[in-house]
Amino acid sequence: MDKDKVRTHILHKALEMFSERGVSAVRMDDIARKLSVSKRTLYEMFSTKENLLLECVTLHCHEEYQLLEEQIASGKDVLTISLNYLTMAASHSTDVNPVFLEDMKKSVVLSEWFEKLNNTFEEGVLKILKLGVSQGVFRTDVDLEVAAAASKAIRDSFMKRGADRKFSMKQVFESAILVQLRGLSTQKGIELLENFKAYNK
Repeated sequence: MDKDKVRTHILHKALEMFSERGVSAVRMDDIARKLSVSKRTLYEMFSTKENLLLECVTLHCHEEYQLLEEQIASGKDVLTISLNYLTMAASHSTDVNPVFLEDMKKSVVLSEWFEKLNNTFEEGVLKILKLGVSQGVFRTDVDLEVAAAASKAIRDSFMKRGADRKFSMKQVFESAILVQLRGLSTQKGIELLENFKAYNK
């Protein structure tokens, strides 16, 4: 296995461990043992645990973004792509230990990185909404900038709550995001939405 593949493998497995147990509960020794690599090798690739965590999260977001871009390029409608992505994210969130999210908030490096990512979120949603209008799945009589800002507000509200959050991502998806998407949808979009809900009962 070449060096890049080894690095990617370590990042995937380390993120899995962080997600399950929380960052503070996982030591570099634990990761090295789990992956059967020497601690020295691990530190040669990642100078600190925080640096490893940052690369884990960066790779994860990059892979998700790449998958979305590939699906959009395939010609699928963005409403179905968005629904599939959100369903997957809601499902995966149940496997994440809330302590992991709390630990990430304590990291200065990660906080700065998330702030930069957060600043591009609204722009990304707006891009998807505009593409949906061109595909005939989203309405033309809606202020898309307001809709994108509302999506960001829902996301921010969920992300700011930690281990004490009242609602799960699944609940937010079903009772807030789906409602917003339905309101934005044309008749064609509503039919896609209903088909999706019927298929995923």
